[in-house]
Amino acid sequence: MSDPKPAAALPRTVLALAATSFFTDVGSELVFSVMPLLLPAIGAGPAFLGLLEGFADATAALLKYLSGAWSDRLPTKRGIVLFGYSLSSLTRPVLMIASAPWHVFSLRIVDRVGKGIRTSPRDTLLAQAVDPSQSARAFGFHQAMDHAGAVVGPLLGAGLLAFGVELRMVFLVALVPGLLSVASLFFIRETPASVASKSARTSPLSPELRSLLVPITVFSLGVATDGFVLLRAAALGTPAALVPVWWTLLHVSKMTWAWLGGRLGDRLDRAKLLQVAWALFVVVMLGYGLSTQSWHVWLIAAVAGAWQGIAEPVQKALVGALASSESKGRTFGVLNGLKGAAAIPAGLGFGVLWEQVSPGAAFFASALMGAMGSTLLFGWRRRR
Repeated sequence: MSDPKPAAALPRTVLALAATSFFTDVGSELVFSVMPLLLPAIGAGPAFLGLLEGFADATAALLKYLSGAWSDRLPTKRGIVLFGYSLSSLTRPVLMIASAPWHVFSLRIVDRVGKGIRTSPRDTLLAQAVDPSQSARAFGFHQAMDHAGAVVGPLLGAGLLAFGVELRMVFLVALVPGLLSVASLFFIRETPASVASKSARTSPLSPELRSLLVPITVFSLGVATDGFVLLRAAALGTPAALVPVWWTLLHVSKMTWAWLGGRLGDRLDRAKLLQVAWALFVVVMLGYGLSTQSWHVWLIAAVAGAWQGIAEPVQKALVGALASSESKGRTFGVLNGLKGAAAIPAGLGFGVLWEQVSPGAAFFASALMGAMGSTLLFGWRRRR
């Protein structure tokens, strides 16, 4: 990026959406952090959890695409975003009365339906709220607040349990940040946008944008859930009591780097910066694969937070800049849908390699996919 405009204060819409994501993640991570304590009590094991998350990711991925395309037909996006956040926020507390695995399964799917509905229209709102030259900063601030919520949520859950709050009551507490997240949306100031014409809704994305989605998809096939890193830390001797601490530090690192990455993304070439972030991913995966002591995993977490914090806002700003004003919803829908869909085979493949070969082989395979994606991105930059 050349000659960036002086940084202005982020508009109210960006601040409101950031607050919404913060409170949503407080509630979501509060629930997710205590979920492993509930599942054994209702007769569900690790296999059920894997099946649950796979279906949840698939549902969210499909709806991210559909809601993005649909939102281009709407003059305002706040209504669909409000519905998505409300659906998730009101569903999580119902887990307090779950007494069978299918109860948890159904509620988790509904939660992910809410996420799938809201994500792409929300990204469109963020992109439309600021000048394109400052979109990376807006996405970076939003992502930083999202990770801040992921820090507070598990700590809140641990604190409630430590003070003797009954497990099922913890799920009810999740209603409070959920309501705050929905309330924050009413501070959005949205100017009705032109509705995409039928030809715009059905026309293909630009060749430049479609070619960029190829390296993004290949790279995403190597990105498995951070839960595997938790397993790696525990297997290398990290005491069980310290595993949540490691998780918290990872999200603090992500939060810090998301804020910095957003600011850098408006000052530097975004494609180059994204490639740097992906190169860091390769280093991180190799590091996890080669780790032989628990402190290695703790040290690598700082770099892991850097690649994730930088990549997310810069990638969205780069893709959003290549989309027309009438097709931003569909563009973010395709981006979020592809990444969500790629997470399913990425997690499955990682798990199979972990069990059938070794944890190191799984991390090395992720590094290989990351390197392939980075190479394709380099080729895209050269052609551009």
